[in-house]
Amino acid sequence: MRNMRNMGDESERTTMVKTAELLETLKKNREEHVKEYEEAVAGYLEEARKRLEGEFEKAKGELQKAYQRTQRELETFDPTKAQDTIVFCKGISFTLTAPRNFVDAYDQAIQMMEWETREEVELNTTEFRCFIMNKWDWMQEFKAVSEMYLAK
Repeated sequence: MRNMRNMGDESERTTMVKTAELLETLKKNREEHVKEYEEAVAGYLEEARKRLEGEFEKAKGELQKAYQRTQRELETFDPTKAQDTIVFCKGISFTLTAPRNFVDAYDQAIQMMEWETREEVELNTTEFRCFIMNKWDWMQEFKAVSEMYLAK
């Protein structure tokens, strides 16, 4: 009964798993991560290109306005009020969160299991959540960013 009460206590709960099955699961999870990452990168690039074109069109309009404004200022040039810098146009940019690749986390876990000499290994709750359930501490953010681009 003591173990049943402590199932939520990560510091005390452990389980034994077959090393070969764990290695297989890690490799499958890694493959899925790489596939999702590559799809998200493709979606990101598509979205970035769309935004770039949109921002470029807006920038051309802003540049035309800035050019006309600067021309008017030069037509009414007053040397007593002249400044060393003429601001023609402010910086133009857009923000787009890039997908992140966490394949190194999988590679490290896979290498650990490839070097493991025992047929079974003991995993604590945190390791089980990451290695078996594929719920890493970065997974929620990774999924949120990926889904922004996979939905398109």
